[in-house]
Amino acid sequence: MKIKINEIAKKAVADLEVKKINRKQAIKKTALIAVSAATMMMFLGNNAKGATTSQEPGGPPSGGGWN
Repeated sequence: MKIKINEIAKKAVADLEVKKINRKQAIKKTALIAVSAATMMMFLGNNAKGATTSQEPGGPPSGGGWN
């Protein structure tokens, strides 16, 4: 089992050496990640506000239940 882990680690290092990217590609990837994170934070922020204001005070809504 230990031999397989070492082989996988060596292959991963070799793959990293082959797949180098230039500065322009790195900037594009970083920008994409930043936009994705900002969008996720925006959606999470909107959902939190909606969840806190959706129910009226005084308990759960009535009707169509176990009366």
